[in-house]
This record gives sequence, structure tokens and C-alpha cells, in this order.
Amino acid sequence: MSGFRKTFAPLIDLLKAGAVVGSRPAVNLIEGDGVTLDVIDNPTSDRIDVTVSATGGQGLSARQIMVVNNGGDAIDGAFDMSGDAVIKHIWVTGTAFDSIILAGCLSLKFFDASNNAASLNSIDVTGCDALEIAYFAGDSGSSVAAIDLSDCTSLRKFAAVGVHLPTIDLSGLTSLEEISLNLNDLTSLSLAGLTSLMFLEVSNNAIEAVSLTGASALNTVYLFGNALPEAQVDAVLAFLDTAGTENGTLQLDGGTNSVPSAAGLVSKANLEGKGWSVTVNE
Repeated sequence: MSGFRKTFAPLIDLLKAGAVVGSRPAVNLIEGDGVTLDVIDNPTSDRIDVTVSATGGQGLSARQIMVVNNGGDAIDGAFDMSGDAVIKHIWVTGTAFDSIILAGCLSLKFFDASNNAASLNSIDVTGCDALEIAYFAGDSGSSVAAIDLSDCTSLRKFAAVGVHLPTIDLSGLTSLEEISLNLNDLTSLSLAGLTSLMFLEVSNNAIEAVSLTGASALNTVYLFGNALPEAQVDAVLAFLDTAGTENGTLQLDGGTNSVPSAAGLVSKANLEGKGWSVTVNE
């Protein structure tokens, strides 16, 4: 009878990254270096329970991917990963951390705390020279005085939304492609030298002066809800017109942004002739 059992046992599909590796009637779990498997037959639930544990005394630093998801319960205080030179990817969600400390995370490439619903007061990314993507967010009580990005020379996508940031220095971040800094307290912004930048979202700040010089790859610019005077509105329109990019989006309406001058309206018409969607105050 054992031969019949083996022949007709149902097959189990084993997938890796969505692709079937093999189909067999049994799966053999093998403990790797620093990994312990606790396998228990659970007839009551008609299943096999497998618990995977990391061992070897290296703790958090042995992991390259970390997920923090508390299912909506309150996790607050400081999120401190400082000095972890191994970790590469971190997702922080469903939390309420008031400070995020990533100083010295030399291998960190991706960090997402865009769902951290908290009054965020401190962000430290010093020494994160491998960081390519970083998303931060806070609530109305947030008050981040500054973010030092000078070491983050690999940064391609960066967001700090609703953290009430009063100023930011983006100089030297020549790999930046996307920036989202909406819902802050910025009064000025310089994009000098950001030749790779294509997406800029700085709506609902208090920006009175913005320099796009060098950011000629821009094709999506959200500046609505700011305080740009006429000369600045005209300068934004003229720069994007001269840059020659086609089929972009520009929003300069809302807030106390000025109405463009006659010259600004010419630049607006030129952009629209190149396929741009342009909105300004009237």
C-alpha cells in the first residue's frame, strides 16, 4: 500500500518570488547557519506549525530586511537603528515614533516610515551614504528642526511630509530624481545642481523664493499653496519653458502665489504648447 500512497499523494507547489520551483508530495525544511526551525505536528488544526528563529548572538544586525508592523497598536518613542552596518531595507508602519535614528546604517538602501502617524521631532540619517530611497511623515504636532542629508549622496527618492521642516539643504544630492516636501514650513528652496530631478512636490508650505537652476529635467512641479511673488512665479514659468521638456505638469495656484505677469503668461502659453498642464492663480 505504501507504493499507492506515494503515487497518489497530493503535490505541494513550492514557489519562490511567485515562480514555481517544484511540485512534490513533501517539503523538507533545512536549518541554515544561524537559523533554528521548530516544527510541530498540529492535528487539532490539521496543519504543521513551523517557527523560524534567528540565533547565533548577532541579533538585529544579522538581518538585512526588517519589518515593523504592530497591527495598529501604539508603538512610540524612538526608533533607533544607529550603528547597524548590515541592515539594508526597513519598513516602519502602524507606529507612532517621535524620533527616527539611522545614523551609521552604512548599508541601508531603503527606509519607509510614511505611515508613521506621530508627532515626529527628530530624523537622523548621518552616515547613510548608501541610502537611495527614504520616506518620512508626521502629523500636525511634528516639529523637525533640520534633516542633515549631506552624507546621503546616493539618494534618489526622498520625502519628508508634514514634519513642519523650516529649511532643507539639498546641495550635492545629484542623484535625486524625486522630492516630496509638502505640508512643511519652508520659506525658500534651492534645487541648484539637481540635474537628475524630475519630480518636485512642495505644495502647502510658505515658499517665497525658489530656484530651479540646473534642474532642467523637471517634468512634474507642484508649488501650489505657497507665497511666491510675481517675479518668482514668472521665473518658474520661464525656466521650465526654456528647459524644453514636454508633456509636464505645473501647479502654481493656491495660497498667496501671485498671478503671472504678461511675460509669465507668455511662458505659460509656450509650456501648454509643449503639452504641459499649467495652473496658476488668476
